[in-house]
Order: sequence, then C-alpha cells, then structure tokens
Amino acid sequence: MRVLVAVLTLVIFSCSDKSVTPPTPLPIRTTEPYVLLTHCGIDYTRFEGRWYYADPPNPAGRWPNPEDAGTITVVDNDTIVFTDPAGNRARFTTHPSYPTPSIAGCD
Repeated sequence: MRVLVAVLTLVIFSCSDKSVTPPTPLPIRTTEPYVLLTHCGIDYTRFEGRWYYADPPNPAGRWPNPEDAGTITVVDNDTIVFTDPAGNRARFTTHPSYPTPSIAGCD
C-alpha cells in the first residue's frame, strides 16, 4: 500500500503544471552622486536616512577638505561604498568591525 501511495504521489507531481513563477529579483541600485563631508575625518555618514560608519575609519587617500564630491554605491542593505574621481574610496557599514563611535558635531 505504501508503495502505491508513493507511486501515485510521483505521478501526480510529475503531471502537475510546471509553470511556476520565478521569485522577483531584488532591485538593482545604481550608483548615485554624493557629497561626503571630510572636514573632521571620515568616520561616518548619513545616507537615505540611516547612519553608516566608515570601516576602516579615516581610510587612506588624499581627501579634499571640507567635502568630497563623488558617488555612493549600495553594496547590500548594510553596506555602501563612496568613491571619488581621484580614486579615493571609503566603505561604510551599519555594523562596523570596531566599537560603534559616537556621532559628534564638527567645527
């Protein structure tokens, strides 16, 4: 009896409609223009209403002062990357690999 149930199950599923709708892919975000404040160092930035922390903080490069015009690319829900025409690059995340710094004002 169990063999019959197993065979019938296989027959039913093999004859069923195979036109299953594929899952909707995640929207692809394009790179967006962005002005990064650099005057007091590169420790964090605010993008689309969320705070992101530089990881590592103050990345190497020749950063203009007080701001740098470039682009932000969204890597995933928690990571963005800033790049500028001079080749400077800063990775920001909502979960840095170090203790989260306090967000302070800058003079």
